Amino acid sequence: VGGNGSPLLLVTWTRSLLHSFLVIFGLFLVPLLAYVFAQRRAAQPANLALGIARTGARPVSFAVAAPWLIGGTLLVGLAIGFPLLALVPLALYAISLALENVQRPAAAFVLWAFALACLVCFGTEIVYLRDVFNSRMNTIFKFYYQVWLIWGVLAGYAVWWLLAARTENREAKTEKRTNALHRFLVLGSLVLFGVLLAGALVYPWMTAGKLLREAPWVGIAGVTPREKTPDGAAAIAWLRANVPSDNVVLEAVGGSYDNGYSGLGFGQVSGSTGLATVLGWPGHEDQWRGGDPGARAQIEPRKADVTTIYSTTDTVQATDLLQKYSVDYIYVGEAERATYPAEGLAKLAQLADIAFQQGDVIVYKVR
Repeated sequence: VGGNGSPLLLVTWTRSLLHSFLVIFGLFLVPLLAYVFAQRRAAQPANLALGIARTGARPVSFAVAAPWLIGGTLLVGLAIGFPLLALVPLALYAISLALENVQRPAAAFVLWAFALACLVCFGTEIVYLRDVFNSRMNTIFKFYYQVWLIWGVLAGYAVWWLLAARTENREAKTEKRTNALHRFLVLGSLVLFGVLLAGALVYPWMTAGKLLREAPWVGIAGVTPREKTPDGAAAIAWLRANVPSDNVVLEAVGGSYDNGYSGLGFGQVSGSTGLATVLGWPGHEDQWRGGDPGARAQIEPRKADVTTIYSTTDTVQATDLLQKYSVDYIYVGEAERATYPAEGLAKLAQLADIAFQQGDVIVYKVR
């Protein structure tokens, strides 16, 4: 880790801020933290029924001290600019509770999954995956997606559990103080969750309203620029229906997001069909392969070879390159006609048979 050739590098600069972390995950963490801290009390009856001495077991001793340790670690972390350091004792606390809850598999599963997500977030504060930007951006982006899904699902269960806990029978009077703290934890977390949920729902309310005002459902149909003309849509539909999934379709290579190309749909024959192509967006290919110098070294040669196949009038040279990349089909549409010379495109009829044609879109089957 951290070497010049390593795909993992150590985080050596300012780490995530607590408020930024809570903006992303706060809605889920409110019920989850309440659920986690309530499990020690929930596990007690089961443990006593098994005859386990709670005060003498090591996990229980840690469980007693863990809330103080978590709070202290958070304060130290805030002082040194590493607030997510508190995720480590929090994860260990959840694991210790999971071990106590072996007789309650649902609770144990939630606690283990919660701890795993804590450790994933903590890991992104220590190391990041090397990419073309030499920053944590893509590491945070990709791993936080997974944590968001895990904690989001668990939070739904935690809210249900907390609501159910509100209706449970009261315990003996000798535990009145503990029961009052438990009720305060449950009720307070549910109220705070409701407030945060109301605020979070502003975004889908506004975006859903915008989508409802647009017709026909612009933005959620998954239609690429390649499919926005009848000819392109028909070609994509034909490829989906008739070409085996392990075939390679050649298409034009251009800029990411079609910057400067008026939405011609570079890379989106492959994106629309799931079929492999020789090269997608070079910029993104470069980003994804930041830790693989060998793969990055292929990007420019592949781009040049695609240009040669479409542009050259030398059929032997084009044939050799088609065989090099095991190309099965060649797509010629608006993007190809706007990018490569007409004489180069015309020679493709000598190398392949027309498998599909509608309007200006042709799909060739390589002989």
